[in-house]
Amino acid sequence: MKRIKDILNSVIEDIGIKKRVEVAEFVNFAQDFFFRNFGEEITHLFVKKKVLFVGVKSPALRTELQMKKLYLINKVNQEFGKEVIEDIRFIRGK
Repeated sequence: MKRIKDILNSVIEDIGIKKRVEVAEFVNFAQDFFFRNFGEEITHLFVKKKVLFVGVKSPALRTELQMKKLYLINKVNQEFGKEVIEDIRFIRGK
């Protein structure tokens, strides 16, 4: 008997939305990580072509995160066991 997880993964692959599901999982993870660690300073985030864009209100925090960018990229990719993002861009938050 197959597990529900295996069946769902098979269906997701069959209908061709595996990439979208992976991106959605990644966005949920990134939102949880950034909002939990930096709270109100993070305004929004989105992914486009393997680049994570993170809106940050504080210029000082943007600079600090920029200096830790490589560490954050490696940490996220390690969490997912493959290269999910290639770059992170810290942009001015609203």
